[in-house]
Amino acid sequence: ALDLAASLVRDALLSLEATGCPDEGGPIALGDRLALHARRAGLDDPRIVAFVGELIGAPRDASHAIPAVRAARSDPRLHAEWLERAFLAFLGASLDAPLVVSLEDLAWADDASVEWLDRALRRFEDRPWLVIATSRPQVEERFPSLWQDAEPQRLVVGRLPHAAALELVRLCAEDHLDEAARAEIVKRAHGHAFMLEELVRHAVVRGSTIPDSVLAMVQLRLDRLIAIDRRLLRLASVLGDRFEEDDLAALASDDVRGALGSLERAELVYPEPEPGRWAFRHALVRE
Repeated sequence: ALDLAASLVRDALLSLEATGCPDEGGPIALGDRLALHARRAGLDDPRIVAFVGELIGAPRDASHAIPAVRAARSDPRLHAEWLERAFLAFLGASLDAPLVVSLEDLAWADDASVEWLDRALRRFEDRPWLVIATSRPQVEERFPSLWQDAEPQRLVVGRLPHAAALELVRLCAEDHLDEAARAEIVKRAHGHAFMLEELVRHAVVRGSTIPDSVLAMVQLRLDRLIAIDRRLLRLASVLGDRFEEDDLAALASDDVRGALGSLERAELVYPEPEPGRWAFRHALVRE
């Protein structure tokens, strides 16, 4: 729950210029970044700052001394209300300058975060901000009335044009495929960018018969992994599109950093800006 909202706040803090944060030669803690942003943005209510810290998993040391925090920690309903209030306050304080919020694979988002953004779109309708969300078609089933009060503009992305598909194959394949092979890949992919890339990978690495579906190609690629990497990837898929390295290590009962590096080189996962956080390269890979 609230993974999307927490990720948005964490990413915003990580993107801020950190001048003025205590730095002892290592990564700057999220709590320090939050304190700096609060001072700059005029978030002078310590309760708001404390609950933003709770949301992103970086509570301040002194937060337990705030009566509202102590009371909320023993009341789930009150805690949820304060978390939402803090998120909206944080977002509102960030809208003095134009802001773009980018959301990928919205169909995987948690309900609470989507509802919070719905309220934010209504509350801050006159502020200079834009939400861009991408998803596969099942988002209509998950959220049939998605942000309808904000009158969202929907853009259905079609297939890549033939010329663009050929150019993408040329860039991915470099000199490994001849013109006829490239044309066959473009024909088989039907303008699907992810399938184009997987077809190129398959043709270059295997040089054999191409599977009929993109899922079959991804499965073939996963089957080529060594057993320990394949098991680790399955465990990570349980945690979500994005996951913490420590959580994965707890599930695997082992150090996972080396294996994650191997999976990154295989272009299956990638590290996020926040240390210790990883993400699947594509939702289909997680499936």
